[in-house]
Amino acid sequence: MAAKKIVVLGGGVAGLSAAHELVERGFIVEVYEKDTTLGGKAQSNTKVYVGGGGGLPLPGEHGFRFFPGFYQHLPDTMSRIPVAGTNAANNLVTAKQTAIAQETKPLFIFLTHIPKTLQDWQLVLEDWFGRSELGLKTGEAEFFVSRLLKFLSTCSKRRFAELENIKWWDYVDAQNRSLQYQKLCAAGLTRSLVAMQAEVASTRTVGTILVQMMMSMTSQAATMDRVLNAPTNDAWITPWTNYLTGKGVKFFIDHEVQGFQFDGSKITGVTVKTPGGNQTVTGDYYLAAFPVEVAQTLFTASLQNAAPSLKGIGNLKIEWMNGIQFYLARDVRCCAGHIICADSSWAITCISQPQFWNGVNMTTFGDGTIAGIMSIDISDWDTPGTKTTTKTARQCTSAKQIADETWAQLLDHLSATNQPLMSGDQKDSFLDPSITFPVNPTTANSQPLLVNTIGSWANRPEATTEISNLFLASDYVRTNTDLATMEGANEAARRAVNGILSASNSTAMPCGVWKFNEPTIFDGLKKIDEWLFDHNLPNPGFKALRFVAGA
Repeated sequence: MAAKKIVVLGGGVAGLSAAHELVERGFIVEVYEKDTTLGGKAQSNTKVYVGGGGGLPLPGEHGFRFFPGFYQHLPDTMSRIPVAGTNAANNLVTAKQTAIAQETKPLFIFLTHIPKTLQDWQLVLEDWFGRSELGLKTGEAEFFVSRLLKFLSTCSKRRFAELENIKWWDYVDAQNRSLQYQKLCAAGLTRSLVAMQAEVASTRTVGTILVQMMMSMTSQAATMDRVLNAPTNDAWITPWTNYLTGKGVKFFIDHEVQGFQFDGSKITGVTVKTPGGNQTVTGDYYLAAFPVEVAQTLFTASLQNAAPSLKGIGNLKIEWMNGIQFYLARDVRCCAGHIICADSSWAITCISQPQFWNGVNMTTFGDGTIAGIMSIDISDWDTPGTKTTTKTARQCTSAKQIADETWAQLLDHLSATNQPLMSGDQKDSFLDPSITFPVNPTTANSQPLLVNTIGSWANRPEATTEISNLFLASDYVRTNTDLATMEGANEAARRAVNGILSASNSTAMPCGVWKFNEPTIFDGLKKIDEWLFDHNLPNPGFKALRFVAGA
């Protein structure tokens, strides 16, 4: 039987992941990407150093790369990408600390423990959130811990039926608690590290991700936080695209999808804008790996009528979460991992990058004097600045305005660390080029992120649609990961490929798709809660369930 041709629309992590799984299973694969480079939000950028010099351009990113310990799908794919005698997964290194920074205060660094009993979990959580350095009011740490423990004791049925429709902000009673509680417990552990907003995100999703992050922190491997050991393209993206090219994948860059050709039953072709004009691309199956904001324009009414699961996509929300790098005269290593800047109005998170780049010679960049790189994500683009401007980040009209305010917020957070950042350390900066400053309209972002909102699960489609030859691979697809991340994109791609395997009657091995693991010590309490849920009874809370279980 002749090999089937798959047209992959999008060359980001989802598209590359799908191409990887497909070509290894004998399919003919073509990838069409609208940009002139591959990798989407994950790829590296470069910046010519403002100070000149004959060295390499400075490494820049869309934002810092973050590979939490609960990622399963993406590291599996990375383990099959050859890189200089090893593989891309081996280029992941553990960031041994995570810290919360507050203005003019020392860092609060998370410690790792290994809880084995229900009581251990309670003690560990109380240790993390009950520390006096956090400045919470009396009783707030205990209350927050009680909400986490209740979530851990809640069965899956109740999470989907009830917690999917409750905002995390409300679940943890943030509106009735102190500002410090709101900053650290309600919002700080979510918004600064992943694309979630506690004020609108569902408790089911936020709680699930927090549990996974905590489990990673409390594992023997201590892999809550992993980063790459070199700039992203060097450690991962370039070896990946080279591998796929070698396997026969054909890449078409600067090819933008304009629309689907549809006969009422199947996709018959895709119109693609190329440097030489529009052309029609055809294949046996079509895999849409473009982001949600593109899907909202390309999935027309006729497609939605044929595939009703696509109708909810228009209700999904996007926000901005983009990065900026500061290039330093010295290597400032105040924490061996990511730092959440809790008092930052722009919800910034930072990490000192070169400490993880053991094989990278910093003197090869620019004029040879760049010794440090502080990589930052700006998670809140709609709150006024507090240092050099009262504008929101979205209202700024130049990269310099954003850089100046971000730098000032960063300085105030890292002024009391064991290796304080100083105003004279900065030599240059680089804002994610996805952010542009046209005269009209104002500041634009070509790469926003999908954000979780309450009830959004109902609006998200499966990877396999009702149109027999159309499949979806993007982080808005329903996945166990359930979050706009590289992991979610990779899992969605795997689900789409498995759909194609089934539709084409392929005998190839399906892609692995894994569920999240949660502490098994809570299984008994979840079973009790499931019985209560099935009998229309409420979850009475962690302590009551423990009493019933005799634990």
